[in-house]
Amino acid sequence: MVGLLSPPLSASACAGGHLGVRWVTFQAPVNDFGPVFFYHSVEPATSDNLPVTIQGTGDDCSNPPQPVFGTYQVMAPPAGTPSPATSGLDYTPVTPRQTGPLYGYHAQGPTEHPDNVQLLGDVLIETVAERAQATITASTGRREVPWDVPVYILDDDGTDRVAFESAGPYERSEIYGSISVPVFRAGPATSAATFSLTAEGSSANPATTEDHGPIPGTVSFEAGERVKLVTIQLVNDKTFEPPEELTLTLTDPGTVLPEDPVTTTVRILDSIGSSGLESRLHHPKQRFTYRASDYRIREVHIFTVPGQGAPVSSAELAIRRNMKGGKCKWLAGKRFKPGDCQNERWLGTDQYETDFFYKRLKELAPSKRKVKSYTAFSRAINGTGEVETFLQAGRNQNTFKVKPAKKKR
Repeated sequence: MVGLLSPPLSASACAGGHLGVRWVTFQAPVNDFGPVFFYHSVEPATSDNLPVTIQGTGDDCSNPPQPVFGTYQVMAPPAGTPSPATSGLDYTPVTPRQTGPLYGYHAQGPTEHPDNVQLLGDVLIETVAERAQATITASTGRREVPWDVPVYILDDDGTDRVAFESAGPYERSEIYGSISVPVFRAGPATSAATFSLTAEGSSANPATTEDHGPIPGTVSFEAGERVKLVTIQLVNDKTFEPPEELTLTLTDPGTVLPEDPVTTTVRILDSIGSSGLESRLHHPKQRFTYRASDYRIREVHIFTVPGQGAPVSSAELAIRRNMKGGKCKWLAGKRFKPGDCQNERWLGTDQYETDFFYKRLKELAPSKRKVKSYTAFSRAINGTGEVETFLQAGRNQNTFKVKPAKKKR
């Protein structure tokens, strides 16, 4: 249920965002819907360093800028993780350390904190990829996604061979457009190599070609290349259906150990209620009169419900204007810029309640007396990185009124 919430301390004050920290990983998002977060490096002959970086986040616009600090470490992965790396033999752990100070986007100071994980070499033939964990354990602001990411150490001994990151399942709602599955390569990797890949629908609820796009029959690596992403396009069919599964198999992975996953499961979730997360947009209402001092006419609100999973950690908003000739513009910063009508340009939001995020827009100022026609999209993200199906709500709210403030005598 959406209730009335207290306004911010000053509706006219600068909207300093919720400051936080997050890992900046080597792998940029594959697209707007399917980010893949992890660090990786090959096992060295003796010892070498794997760079890791923490970034300050938030649209802070206070004067002077306010710093945020985070406590982090690199340690053993969660209990039960397949092929865990061994502290002291495969890597030297990063004991709890504090970043800082880091700043938000509008600050003039540094916004990133670099560090290194010392990797240790051996001559053992091991699993393709052993795993440690890089974790931000606390923050004076918020822990933003991704705050907990894998660190993979790839074996350089033995013959060339490949394996999946895990046996899965890799889950993704069909609304996100694609899903990416990492494949790691071990051994010398001194030359280019190609490995065969097959795909078939799992027996219970098999995914078919109506649910996904073509799947490559091979995975190819250049000399020295250690990771490739098998990206599968997903079809949002707008039909209510149970989760559907697809089995991927590396049919010629080389001489791998029994614990190396050469088969993995991809689970395609229905776009209707797949994640359990929900968000609702609130705009200035049509045929409604607001006081000029009412903060709600200056903002687009996102009310969030976490579902059954972890608490919602952040929310994002996209604003699109439909132009003549079928073209579109997306709000980027303070201006609208041309873009693909199907490729949302997501904006960060601010928060002043646990279940309430907002975006303050200049065009909602009471002096405008109207809101230009636009379409808004929202999505919520919880602490484990699950993202809700984005909600679309078209608006043409030129009919709401603003009650003028009384003139002082």
